[in-house]
Amino acid sequence: MNKVKKLAILAAATFTLNGCATAMISSMPVSSSKHVRTYILEDEVIAVAVVKESTEEGNKGDIVLVGKGNSYHLVRGNEEIKTLMELDASAIKINNEQPIELKLNDDKFDGYIQVTYTKSDYSNEDVSKLTLDGFRKLASAKNSSPYYSKSVLIIGTVYAKYDGVPPSAISKGRKIKFYTEKFETTVSTEKAIKKAMDLPIAIMFDVITAPIQAILLVGAVASTAPKQ
Repeated sequence: MNKVKKLAILAAATFTLNGCATAMISSMPVSSSKHVRTYILEDEVIAVAVVKESTEEGNKGDIVLVGKGNSYHLVRGNEEIKTLMELDASAIKINNEQPIELKLNDDKFDGYIQVTYTKSDYSNEDVSKLTLDGFRKLASAKNSSPYYSKSVLIIGTVYAKYDGVPPSAISKGRKIKFYTEKFETTVSTEKAIKKAMDLPIAIMFDVITAPIQAILLVGAVASTAPKQ
């Protein structure tokens, strides 16, 4: 990669994480023989951090998902995710607890995460807040109570592995998978993986814990959100 970025991390403690991103070789046709989606990278996000200072790479307060194999800096979708912190974390599910799937182009990624919010009873304040945040009210096929749903677009950059996560900040992991899509051409798996894993971290961030950790990583343990 031609672009060289400097490593600048402020860590409260050093903790070496075992494990690495796993290359996936499987390919799956999406709509025709000319349109192929190839899964090339899988990781497990075990901590959440926020950028300490604004730089050319991103803004102060941006979210960084810290994985066992790489780090994932969000440059879009930050505000939408932060609004989830104002809701009841136990009522939230991300992607119905399934892996987050994102499209990878060199060191850049983008994609949607599906957020559902389910309670047995909603207050007027709940309904007002959910509507303001862009959630849609939907009927449940399994329960008499409705649920609310929204899609959040996230865009960001993949950086190298970060080894400075304090043990106390490590949470139950959430799987994240990356794929490429090509028309008529064969996907170069080795090239895409190398670009994603070789980019040094170029931002300063602090690892944080609840409540955003519980929302993005652990999920809603007590939630009864129906499957989509």
